[in-house]
Amino acid sequence: MIENGLPVATIGLFEPISPSTLAALGGGLFRAPEAAMQAAATSVIHQGRLESANVVMSDEMIAMMAASRQAEGGARLVQFYDQLIGQAITTFSRSGK
Repeated sequence: MIENGLPVATIGLFEPISPSTLAALGGGLFRAPEAAMQAAATSVIHQGRLESANVVMSDEMIAMMAASRQAEGGARLVQFYDQLIGQAITTFSRSGK
């Protein structure tokens, strides 16, 4: 952090010596013993920047639309099957009289 052109604080940036020492806590959080961490050699933190997502929005929208269309097709198939079963039950109940 810089104030009046002078650094006033530093942020420690560490990385695991071996990824196998990390224990998942859930929600994107991990825990590692302090001895398993080392100062990050090549990582950099930039103030005031936004992290980019690891997805391409247009690809995700296309995939979501395709999934929606498949779900609609499946719903129509189930509705058609339900109608056929209903007709079969009606037909068989009439023939039993």
